[in-house]
Amino acid sequence: ATIDDQIKPYVSQKPMDEWGAEEQTNWDNWLTQQGFGSEEDLRQDFILRYPEELKVDTYKRLLYGDELAKITITELEAKNWFEAPGRIKLSHILFSYNAETDPPEKEAEARNLADKTRLTVLSGSSFNQLASELSQDPSAKENGGDLGWYMIQDGKLTNEQGASFVPEFEKAALRLNKGDISALVKTQFGFHIITVTEAENNGSRYSVPEGIRIASIQVLGQSPMSGEEGTSAQLSPEELEAKANEALSKVLSGELTFAEAVAKYSDDQMTASNGGEIPSMMATDQSGFFWADLILAAQYDGQGMYPFEKNVVEKLWTLPAGEIFPEPIRTANGWFIGKVIAHRQAETAIFENMVKQATADRLAAKKVEFERAWMEDARTKINIEYTDASGMNTPQNIPQP
Repeated sequence: ATIDDQIKPYVSQKPMDEWGAEEQTNWDNWLTQQGFGSEEDLRQDFILRYPEELKVDTYKRLLYGDELAKITITELEAKNWFEAPGRIKLSHILFSYNAETDPPEKEAEARNLADKTRLTVLSGSSFNQLASELSQDPSAKENGGDLGWYMIQDGKLTNEQGASFVPEFEKAALRLNKGDISALVKTQFGFHIITVTEAENNGSRYSVPEGIRIASIQVLGQSPMSGEEGTSAQLSPEELEAKANEALSKVLSGELTFAEAVAKYSDDQMTASNGGEIPSMMATDQSGFFWADLILAAQYDGQGMYPFEKNVVEKLWTLPAGEIFPEPIRTANGWFIGKVIAHRQAETAIFENMVKQATADRLAAKKVEFERAWMEDARTKINIEYTDASGMNTPQNIPQP
């Protein structure tokens, strides 16, 4: 059941009830690529690799009975969720104050500065500029107070790295709409002025961003994805550059097709076996392809978390489909010869076209919420003891008779 419920929809980016012959073929190919002869081989591999996780799933079924199976969701619920805020981009200005270490007059000083600054913002002055000039948060001051994007899940804010906020800040931020300026928010760090600079609803996750499909020949001293030495690692920098130029020259002259040059010259194991393109298992959406995104490439540049460097995507972004960039591109790991396979225009998702997917996703989230609520309720009904610093056992969460 896990394979049909979770793995197949994840690999294909399509619910099982929308599968056809093409999805089944792609699934069979994926199994082969992963080294499995059948679904049963995959199932047995899961049993060997994840015995504890499977044990937990079994315990859950014993605890919840058929309650999870009874959970349903209406189309209206799914639509309301689709249109509700899903993530927000925040900025803040901080005036520091520490109640434990600072003298009392420091609190009044910080509050007064925060009050004056908030009035200046409300009068029309630039929030970003004031954050850069006045904020006492060094990490946010350098970029105009920008704190980045945070997802809204179960009434909580969290970013992609799992970071969150102290409760007072989080509660105030969740009350804001795009463009709103908060009242002063006092936390353990001092006084904050918060604003929401951008906001997206849950449905935005289904929107298609502008993108390009890229094929590449990568002449490397080191594999960017694995950190392992490539086949060209023994070459000098000059020899690596010469190899890249030779590969490009043979493609541009017609002596080799791009795919043939990939097989002969490319050192990137992930793309070399797929004609130079990132394989379908890393598809960014239901198309089955990886679409490079200029915004994401810039966001993750230099962090080793994105398949293409910002420099590469910028150079290929406006190149017509089918064209090859006329010179090798220098990267952190070697040289990159890039070809644009196709362009895709941005498309905003609307609920009427995403009813099945949105309903399935909201149902899955509703089941997770049920599990969390069940566990929280169980904690309040179970006697829990902890040992304090004095060594005395202190009862906690004792149920009332």
